[in-house]
Amino acid sequence: MGDSGDGMLKRVDLKTRRVEDVVSLGSGILDGIRTAGDGSLLVSFWEGQVLRITPEGDVIELLDAMPARWNTADFEYLPERGLLLIPTFVDNRVRALRIRRQPPSAGPRGR
Repeated sequence: MGDSGDGMLKRVDLKTRRVEDVVSLGSGILDGIRTAGDGSLLVSFWEGQVLRITPEGDVIELLDAMPARWNTADFEYLPERGLLLIPTFVDNRVRALRIRRQPPSAGPRGR
């Protein structure tokens, strides 16, 4: 899960209700979260970014649509096709983008 206050992606143990920080993603409104089918997560910021979080905690920016003002809120990912579907909040469109199925090697995200 994520929240808008601290920019942390979090994990919740449903049995114990323990909340644990996974990785800091910086400021912004964390919105959509999906599994990528390869052990990583895809996370969107409402302001217009989509990130891949690897199982090791590396953060890879897949899309920066902030200049275009797409406002990438919720999204869908079809892992069998490597297809990211983004309903844009402001311009009443659905954008479809192909992304890599396997994450490339990465380092920390510079925000």
